[in-house]
Amino acid sequence: MQAQGDIDEGLRALVELADLAPDDVEIRLAIAGQMESHGRHDDAIAQLQAGYRAAVRRGLPAEPFEAMLERLG
Repeated sequence: MQAQGDIDEGLRALVELADLAPDDVEIRLAIAGQMESHGRHDDAIAQLQAGYRAAVRRGLPAEPFEAMLERLG
């Protein structure tokens, strides 16, 4: 039970970090991958959507976000 709490707290900290750097698309992709691996698909999708918007806004490739969103359904 403690391990799950540590994971949840770690993921929350990563989201806070990403919110401080909203244009960092790589961190959003990494966080989404971690959330997916811990079964938090809705949270992963939210991170992918934020990363996709940032990538498009900055003129960066959005394909990694699209591929992972498609995989998560």
